[in-house]
Amino acid sequence: MSDADTFPNDPALDVLKGFGSRAASVGRAFGFLILWLLFLMLFSSFCALALGLKAQTLPDGRQVIPGMGSDPTVSAVFEAASLLGALLATAIICTRGGLSARDVGFRLDGVGRSLAIGAGLGLSLLTTVVLVTIGLGGIRLAPFDLHGLEAPLWFVGFAVLFGLVALTEELTIRGPLLTLFGRAFGFWPAATISSLIFMVLHMANPGETPIGLANVFLVGLALAWTRRRTGSLWLAIGFHAAWDFAQSYLFGVPDSGATLNGAITSAAISGPDWLSGGATGPEGGVICTASLLWLIYAVNALWPKPKAPSAA
Repeated sequence: MSDADTFPNDPALDVLKGFGSRAASVGRAFGFLILWLLFLMLFSSFCALALGLKAQTLPDGRQVIPGMGSDPTVSAVFEAASLLGALLATAIICTRGGLSARDVGFRLDGVGRSLAIGAGLGLSLLTTVVLVTIGLGGIRLAPFDLHGLEAPLWFVGFAVLFGLVALTEELTIRGPLLTLFGRAFGFWPAATISSLIFMVLHMANPGETPIGLANVFLVGLALAWTRRRTGSLWLAIGFHAAWDFAQSYLFGVPDSGATLNGAITSAAISGPDWLSGGATGPEGGVICTASLLWLIYAVNALWPKPKAPSAA
């Protein structure tokens, strides 16, 4: 069975019959979120202790771990802790709710194709967004520095980091949450709820702007839709990982306000924030908003909706 054969009636996202079943699905969705946050705090505390890192209080009152959002290695350790928490929360909720890995987006057929297409779309769209913004005067890039013999280490380090980021965020937001809310309310209400949660989690990032947060919500809807269309999370994971990798490693632009050390270039942001994204980076500009339309078009073309059978 191809991906297209299951669209748009993927049983994993169908609304359940009966108020009790739907209420239980909502309870499991919030249970998953609470479990993940508890595991995240537990494992992050353990990582901070193991690395000898103590939280620092910023002038605005926020507490941050030194290196988080600037050091790729430190960030990768904490992302691995977050992923472990998400996996444990998923295992518990799936066991309690009778869900399979396929039900929460981890179908095994078509993995390579979906990942490759997602990565290609993420890389090409982010590159287009940056180049258009450069052409309009919103970004200026410094000369490239490939780091000499250390280049393979930086490349692999960034790839691992953003692979972990993509796995964690897609599993957390568009895995069990999307399935369970979908079973309670239907797909689009579930996509809206999960995207709002995605946006709220991004509010803690430094430098977020209203346009940036709106784009986070919209990309949440778009990536939820790719799961609906393809039947799995793999395209969203590939897209998410490649988009973030291109931002932070290839172009050195802020990613939700964070800039990592080790990029092969650095960016100077100028011009109005609505165009350049300002401190948020390209995700905070209207060019990013427009790029989401191309994502939807491309996925719709590659996974076309089946034609209704003609009348005899």
